[in-house]
Amino acid sequence: MVGLVQDFLENLYGGEEIATSIGAGYGLFSRLDDLFIVAGTPTKAHTVSELEQAVMQQIEELKSELVSEQELKRIQVQVVANKTYERDSVFYQAMQIGMLETIGLDWRLSEEYVKNIDAVTAQQVQAVARKYFIDKTLTVAELLPQPIGDKPRPKSSFGVRHGY
Repeated sequence: MVGLVQDFLENLYGGEEIATSIGAGYGLFSRLDDLFIVAGTPTKAHTVSELEQAVMQQIEELKSELVSEQELKRIQVQVVANKTYERDSVFYQAMQIGMLETIGLDWRLSEEYVKNIDAVTAQQVQAVARKYFIDKTLTVAELLPQPIGDKPRPKSSFGVRHGY
């Protein structure tokens, strides 16, 4: 689902170029209900409100139109490739096992991920979008930068080792 929404949201880069950045995601393995988060930054020529409208329009398309089989397959291949790449990291594998076990799920569940992604249909994508992307559960927030005042800005800790 994330891949499909991400693709729709990336449409905001093209054409009118409403967004300088856009992203979407959720916690795959959460013990409780989780949030699906869409975050973006409008271009200087557009407002946050215009970006919000464009995002909502893309989500409405997910709800009202079936994703083409070609697009669905392309995204499934991309998601599976990302999952395969993640397995190159022993750290990530250990983290995945730990996260599943921590929330009471069998660690072997991650082995079924690829099979489950390959089985997703366009109708399922639409049904999930219709069920979860509803106004009743929508929260919109705009982060506004605040002046720091007379205080000097904290120095970046990039490259600094903390207590090692």
